[in-house]
Amino acid sequence: INLKRRGCIMDINEIQAQTRSMRALYVEDDNEVRQQTAKILRLFFHQVTDCGDAQEGIDKFKASKIDIVFTDINMPGINGLEMLERIKQIDPSAKTVIFSAYDESKFFTKAISIGVDGYILKPFTTEDLLSVLEKITQSIETKPAKFIYLSGDFVWDKQSLTLSKAGEIIKLTKNETSLLQLLLSSSGRIASGLEIENELFEDCDEYDDKRVRNIISRFHRKIGYKLIENIYSQGYRIKWR
Repeated sequence: INLKRRGCIMDINEIQAQTRSMRALYVEDDNEVRQQTAKILRLFFHQVTDCGDAQEGIDKFKASKIDIVFTDINMPGINGLEMLERIKQIDPSAKTVIFSAYDESKFFTKAISIGVDGYILKPFTTEDLLSVLEKITQSIETKPAKFIYLSGDFVWDKQSLTLSKAGEIIKLTKNETSLLQLLLSSSGRIASGLEIENELFEDCDEYDDKRVRNIISRFHRKIGYKLIENIYSQGYRIKWR
């Protein structure tokens, strides 16, 4: 299917090729609308999880890896904008799109402040959806990944060198920051105790694994989770999501 837009040809097959590996969450309290729209979304995404209220949407987002969230605004309890704000705190890189019959400026202003990636007015056309998906896939292609997602729902920001969980930044010592930088320098990286000690300490004439183990132990107590695992006879590795 080819759709002409602003003098250009937008190929649905090209967009599907970009979105096919993505997992989507769709939140809408109207059952009929949800069923119809979810059917359309399943033409583009590897997996579409749908639910009827915002709290359930937050729970489902926490329970699995979701790449993009679609939602209505007006729902009982927590509305769609509040839900997206909480989701952005959990995963700042999650792509978010609003389906809504509201075109008032206050909703647009709030959506912009949250960092919503697309706003589609109901009733929407296939071209409306394709236009937003094209914009999102292009931003994914051109923007280098800023975040690394770790086990236990921890997130490492490669630019600010900060560790966070559910939007809350965890205060790290200089040695803890250097340790995470080393272990996260590549996916699945295993660093030996000697390598870690050389990275963290200047006085490494004689290797003492106890200092490394103490730093890791204190770090685990601080975050309440064993994020770094000891690989027998090899060294240490951080657990990725």
